Amino acid sequence: MTYADGALTPDAQDSGGGGIVASIKAGNAERVLLAGLTRLSGMGIVVSDGRRSPQYLPKLLIEYKIDDGHQARDLAAAMRTLMLEGKLVRAEVGKRNNRSPQFGLKIV
Repeated sequence: MTYADGALTPDAQDSGGGGIVASIKAGNAERVLLAGLTRLSGMGIVVSDGRRSPQYLPKLLIEYKIDDGHQARDLAAAMRTLMLEGKLVRAEVGKRNNRSPQFGLKIV
């Protein structure tokens, strides 16, 4: 922590450990992820949790500049947390041209 201009501020180093700052950062990343997924879904874009997929959710959030300054690793961690909590699931989100089911991420 650094004292400047009458306030304590966290140093630039991010230890990646626990604490209040890490908790707030994780919560913000989760909110950005959910809002971004809603926005991409509204545009008809199917997203995936597969890292190598061209529809990888954290990658698309950064490409469309709706990441709110979060890094891909923070968004990926938030995605995994939301999936573990059951707030985000892999489910059928539509049909392909050949009428086979299309799977992607969906908010519960």
